Amino acid sequence: MAYHIDPNDENAIVFDSPEKGIADSPYLGISDIRNMNIVSIPGESSVNFATSKIYSEVIANGAITSANAGTYYLTYTGAANIENGMAINFTVQSGLGVTADIFTTYWIINKGVGVFQIANSLSNFLTGTAFHVTNGTGTFTVYQVGTNAVGQFNTGQSHSAYNSYDLVYAFLDAVGQLWLYNSSNLQTASGKYIFAGASGSSDTGGCGLVYYQASDGTRWFFIFRSQSIDWLDQSFNWVWGWKPLDATTHKTAYLKASTTFHKSILGPDNKVYYCDGNWIGRFYQTAIGTPFNPGDKNTYTFDTTSVLPFTDQSQCLTFLANTLLIGARGNVLYPWDTFSQIAQYPIFVAESNCINLVTINTNAFAFMGGRGRIYITNGTNAQLYKKIPDHISGTVEPYFTWGGATSFKNQLYFSFLTANNAGAANNNYGGVWAIDIDTSALRLTNKLSFDTYGGYATALIPNYSTNPVGTGLYINWYNGSSGFGIDVTVGTPYTGFQASIDYDLIAPGTFLRAKTFKTVEYKLSSPLVAGESISIYYRKNFKDAFDLIFTSSTTGAYSDNHSVNFTNAQWIQLRAVTNSAVSSPSYVRLKEVRIK
Repeated sequence: MAYHIDPNDENAIVFDSPEKGIADSPYLGISDIRNMNIVSIPGESSVNFATSKIYSEVIANGAITSANAGTYYLTYTGAANIENGMAINFTVQSGLGVTADIFTTYWIINKGVGVFQIANSLSNFLTGTAFHVTNGTGTFTVYQVGTNAVGQFNTGQSHSAYNSYDLVYAFLDAVGQLWLYNSSNLQTASGKYIFAGASGSSDTGGCGLVYYQASDGTRWFFIFRSQSIDWLDQSFNWVWGWKPLDATTHKTAYLKASTTFHKSILGPDNKVYYCDGNWIGRFYQTAIGTPFNPGDKNTYTFDTTSVLPFTDQSQCLTFLANTLLIGARGNVLYPWDTFSQIAQYPIFVAESNCINLVTINTNAFAFMGGRGRIYITNGTNAQLYKKIPDHISGTVEPYFTWGGATSFKNQLYFSFLTANNAGAANNNYGGVWAIDIDTSALRLTNKLSFDTYGGYATALIPNYSTNPVGTGLYINWYNGSSGFGIDVTVGTPYTGFQASIDYDLIAPGTFLRAKTFKTVEYKLSSPLVAGESISIYYRKNFKDAFDLIFTSSTTGAYSDNHSVNFTNAQWIQLRAVTNSAVSSPSYVRLKEVRIK
């Protein structure tokens, strides 16, 4: 419970203890917490830091009305949100001198008002070398997140890779395109770039991603598609269809047929491991003194091991100490010492279909099944850790589809989609959720930039820069309908009344003795500043909408009270909605709400 009776204040019912997080049921504790920070100062619920979009999800196509062969400038109309560094395809061209097809990508440089130049490679973009266009006209498609021609992050989820030393952050979408951000050690400045896929490959999909750094300082992305592996070197050369067995390329059916599960990780031993049916593949630099080159079999070691029984399929990986833990399609987690021919022993779990594994300290967390249950294992046994409450859905036994998951600053971050038993989408959970590892407090920490609670985050990456702002995440999302994009957490709080806490649903009265209250009051630990406010709502039934009791926005106020505007309550639930200022905020640090 997150309330108590104060006998010294007219038997007021005091709602507090936000540090407990969301309870399993509204009858057992706090019903919901959104966009609030309950960890920094236990006992307070303050407005959390917001998110901001760094990739737009929908951008209109554009038309080139003219080109200047002397300055290489293209004049365009009809394309919104054009940015320096975006990748585009030309769909039609007349005299421009460009190649018009979906496999040939150009990068926008030197964007001005209604004009830009283009580069025909990412390397040329980085050096500002413009492509020599000729006088002409044409149309183009922005190669951007969410356009139907280039794929969607939600299909089979997206995959992410990062390197805390290089500060490289990358996402792989469902058709195998690599989205790269803030990669200064790959010869780029901070920016937003896309690699348009493997030209000439008939393979599809984006099923796994690893960023690998060899001892000689070279860096490589390995992109796992449906049945093949591509690589991208630090000069942005994309080689498709790599067969690690013999270092040949242009092989399109090397991996076992799978459109979803070739998830891959870089182990603490600096070896790449990836899922391939009941096999686990592995490759790594053979000797420190021999420069790594995936095109030369003499520079790396490769092997595959049928760790799982042939009746099961590997789906995700994590390291737990020196053991590789493998999540599978069945109801088993497989610990593997990385050198035996089979897993050491099966860890049986109450559910099947493990989608994500995240290691924190000496435990791994397994996101399994379709009922919103997260399991914890120490490598020997597994047990239920946390169930996402069903009551937030407004239905009974919703289905859960797990999205991305990661850990950062002792928090377990994750996201998911939900649907009712008839398969209809439920849009009450969309966003980034977190569990504090110390307290097990559950809450929704971040509403995403598309500003609804539909959709989910398909991949999450911690921001390992010095003093990362906000929550410290890069977030790859799908908005539940047709939009896709990437957010980053920022150092300014949510505004527009987006932070809220729904307290316990309590029964202060009965049918014959319904309860009538007099006043409701809030208390803050820091006074409101200009532009901040707090609103208190109520409802007398869990299915009803909340109605406003009062809003307080008095600068300098620590507390306020107001007469209630309802009578005869058998049930009562209160909601506090807080609105922070952007400039010099107090974050509306709510301590308690009491009704008497």
